[in-house]
Amino acid sequence: MKKTSTFSKVLVLFMVATLIASCGSSKKTTKAKGADFAGNYEWVVSGTPDGDQGGTMTIKKTESGYSGELEMMGMAVPLENIVVEGNKMTAVFAIPDMDISFSVVFAEGGFKGDVYAQGQGFPITGKKLN
Repeated sequence: MKKTSTFSKVLVLFMVATLIASCGSSKKTTKAKGADFAGNYEWVVSGTPDGDQGGTMTIKKTESGYSGELEMMGMAVPLENIVVEGNKMTAVFAIPDMDISFSVVFAEGGFKGDVYAQGQGFPITGKKLN
């Protein structure tokens, strides 16, 4: 049986929370300017201590900006403090005793960037599903 690291568990919870948030989160977002990045994305975080981790992310455009959530391993985690500037997006999500942040750049039907937790950074890539 493979042992799962705390980072992998946190990452999974993060992505799950993001998915939940997109289903009607009331979290504050920054009003979007320019392109619309709303939609569903499949993502992969590479190089974690437990190998590559993946899931889906749902981003919704609201009157005040964006809301979103991550889904991973059957859990949904809301995205908070979503900021979109041009083609860049930053957000955080929380799991017990840990905040995780990420920063991505949207291009060509997807995104690339980094996820940060407990002083470590890992590359994340995503592809738009719809």
